[in-house]
Amino acid sequence: ILVTGVQTCALPICGLSTSSFKVHPDEAIGVFNGTVRIVPSLKAPGFCNAEARAGLMAKMPDASSAIAGGLVYTVMSTGTLSSFKASFGTGFQYNFGSYKADFDVPADGQFHQVYIPFTAFSNKWSAATGEPTTKCSPSHKEVCPNTKVLRSLGSIGIWAEGAAGDFHLEVKSIAAVPSKPSTLY
Repeated sequence: ILVTGVQTCALPICGLSTSSFKVHPDEAIGVFNGTVRIVPSLKAPGFCNAEARAGLMAKMPDASSAIAGGLVYTVMSTGTLSSFKASFGTGFQYNFGSYKADFDVPADGQFHQVYIPFTAFSNKWSAATGEPTTKCSPSHKEVCPNTKVLRSLGSIGIWAEGAAGDFHLEVKSIAAVPSKPSTLY
């Protein structure tokens, strides 16, 4: 899917946090850059998110055949933050209704493939911390992604939240895969 625009948070709920997302077509990468700051009234970190949506007449690819696998984010980090959240949702489940899962990437200036199984995602998470309030499990399948959701993707994104600091994340690709790749770099 060609990303022509990515939305970033500019709301008071983001706190004093700021971010940008710029696509560099010559290098075939997107750059998510910013600072997560402490929200004074909450005495806790705000958040930044970058989210690509399909658009009015566009459609994201059907990822339902990958339900037994997950997502592979190919990313490079050079900021002080190394923990992020992957997110996706349907056209009606974005931002605060999306599925989210944690991922870490070394801040070493090298591209890394990070595999995040769909079983790590939940759509029941705290708006204050971003952490799941109910984790995906056999006893809580209602919060897990399913083929219907993966068939009708409307958004995919990255969140910087849960810790204050600067981040610089370069995104080369995000792909749905049917199983964990045998080799990741």
